[in-house]
Amino acid sequence: MSPPAPITPQPNVPVYYVKAETGEIITLGNVKLRVLEDGSRTDNRISTVEGTLPAGLKGPPAHWHEMHDECFLVTKGVITFRVPANPSTGETEKIIDAGAGDYVVVPPRAPHKFTNETDEEAKFVNTFTPVCLNFYLACVLSLPVVFVLGMELKGTR
Repeated sequence: MSPPAPITPQPNVPVYYVKAETGEIITLGNVKLRVLEDGSRTDNRISTVEGTLPAGLKGPPAHWHEMHDECFLVTKGVITFRVPANPSTGETEKIIDAGAGDYVVVPPRAPHKFTNETDEEAKFVNTFTPVCLNFYLACVLSLPVVFVLGMELKGTR
């Protein structure tokens, strides 16, 4: 006896695969980002980069994102996340030292900054939902000189 026919036909949707050491590389000063998913294959629902932070990186100033969630999975080293004090609630500054295997979720409008305060390189996988990082990077990389991560730099793709 054969199995019953499905109620709806199986969708014809491809699965994508990004091999290690492939993907577009974007450099911002001495920070390297490897684009794993730019949103073009997910209808801009999610984008993903692998980031490499050099030892002693001061990182960007405290900031927030208006419309997207940002998630970090630390895969090597320690990344220090700082959530600034909030005078309106009386909350004090929060410091999170996230090591390999730790996961940090930053919802929309949550002020944060991140640094690598160690003497070793740190790596992380970073997701953005919905996609917006690529639009931001396209704007940043179109400028002749940019101030990002606390330094004057030229970005390259």
